[in-house]
Amino acid sequence: MPGGIEIDVMVVDNFIGPSNTLAAITAAADRTINMYEEVVAPGVGKGQTWLRNAPGLEVFASLAGSGVNVELFYQDDRAFAVCGDSFYELFIDGSSTNHGTVATLTGITPTMCSNGTAGHQIFITSGLNGYIFDTVADTLTLIADIDFPQGEAIAGEFMDGYFLVLIYQSRAFQISALEDGTDWDGLDIAERSEGSDNLVAMRRSHREIWFLGSQTGEIWYDNGDPDFPFAPIQGVFLEQGCSNVAVLQRIGNTVMWVTLSQDGSGVVNVADGYTPKRVSTFAIEDMIQGSNSSNLIAWTYQERGHWFYCLHLDGNDTTPVFDLSMGRWDERGTWDEPNQVWHPNRPISHCFGWGKHLVGDRLTGTVYRQSVDIYKQDLAA
Repeated sequence: MPGGIEIDVMVVDNFIGPSNTLAAITAAADRTINMYEEVVAPGVGKGQTWLRNAPGLEVFASLAGSGVNVELFYQDDRAFAVCGDSFYELFIDGSSTNHGTVATLTGITPTMCSNGTAGHQIFITSGLNGYIFDTVADTLTLIADIDFPQGEAIAGEFMDGYFLVLIYQSRAFQISALEDGTDWDGLDIAERSEGSDNLVAMRRSHREIWFLGSQTGEIWYDNGDPDFPFAPIQGVFLEQGCSNVAVLQRIGNTVMWVTLSQDGSGVVNVADGYTPKRVSTFAIEDMIQGSNSSNLIAWTYQERGHWFYCLHLDGNDTTPVFDLSMGRWDERGTWDEPNQVWHPNRPISHCFGWGKHLVGDRLTGTVYRQSVDIYKQDLAA
């Protein structure tokens, strides 16, 4: 270039990429920790992708409660948390109110769903018990109806005016009265017949309910029957189940989960319509199968066009994360400088409220604000 220095730019292929540490590290020992890829196209850049920083954390709220793992829920400008044995409401300024206690059970992740302004209720399952929070009276009560399966409520969902509860160690689920989670009929119960394995996970996606057992799965819909409105979709049967209720998650326009079947375990699937599609790599499957599959916990979030499926693994040094938008895996973690080791990422749950990504801590009763615009991890002790 006239009057200056001519510079040649060299594009180096595969200089950056996803995490992919194989059992034979001489073949591949790639690790991308606390960063993730983003496509350069349609612009003109020096490479096809670049590395963006993973989100940082700052304390939003501090909660008290025995046990760990803060589970979060947000709807209609109100946010709630199950922190150990306590049920909290969170407010936009980070303050909170404790509305009462709930049961806890190791390995059973609490669930929350709501019927909104039609019933003014939040349905909580925790420690295999079921609770209703009245959003008008601001009261938390144990469901008193004798037909409700107390001590067996492993997960809850809401669809078409009904709360659904998955019954522990069975092939059955039950529905509430229309728009009333305090009213349950012992006859409003259904049991799967297409598969013989017990159901372990339930998740609504669109206007369908995905049920996954310990080996197989099926999908139900609302057929409008006045006696019992839900029925399995004919011809749809999955030859993959999952290990626990916490790994089946909505993400983007579909669902993802970690499989368990008669052939084996530890493969991560995303649903392509009704067809499971493997998205895990051999490296990720090595991580999963080297951990305790009964304690896997997954959560999802979307930030700046990337949909992430985050997976906590007992015994792993980081948290593997799948970027659905890129089809790539990275890792998140906290660097322990004195001991020169990584520890898994602290968040264990997520909700998006008041324009903020809020995440619950897996070790303390802390709720963080998470953002790629935060360049630190302000972790509670």
